[in-house]
Amino acid sequence: AKTAQKGPPISPEAVEVVEANKELINNMPGIPAKVVGQLLVLTVEQTKHPGGPVVTPTQLLNAFTTMVEPKDAKETFERKVMSSVREKVERLNNAKKVFPQIKGPLTDLHTKVEGDTAKLYAWFQSLLPPEVQPKFSQDIFCAHVMHTTPGSPAIPLQHFLNGIESNMDETDTAEKIIAAVELHMA
Repeated sequence: AKTAQKGPPISPEAVEVVEANKELINNMPGIPAKVVGQLLVLTVEQTKHPGGPVVTPTQLLNAFTTMVEPKDAKETFERKVMSSVREKVERLNNAKKVFPQIKGPLTDLHTKVEGDTAKLYAWFQSLLPPEVQPKFSQDIFCAHVMHTTPGSPAIPLQHFLNGIESNMDETDTAEKIIAAVELHMA
């Protein structure tokens, strides 16, 4: 794919990563539509898609090139931008594979605790490494993972499911998450 570049040269591998994963990248949660529109220079037609804006690989690559200085070498672009894109794609691919296996148990947990924020937070904390747990408050959990107001007594089911799915990483497994669910269901 040929791009109208403003930044450093883009490797064929970078183009290939974006092209091969455009469906996943187009469905990335958490980026406000207005920001996406400005960054990607969307047409009005692109913003009318029911699931959110759909962008072209060229638009993505052009937006990515704005994240580094035009004088930077191709290696800088690869290190600063494409490594993050690859990591996000790995996370999304893992979530796509694992989430269908854990959705039922997560729904059961949410139902059992009636969406209670403190109980869902305790479950989430059990998944975190011990050194991270003290730094990850319930307010951070609500605001950044569940996208709910800090201090909310309950988390709606869809917020819970979406929050877990969009925050999974490449190391998350169905076995690990289901084991934590079972521990908190007892």
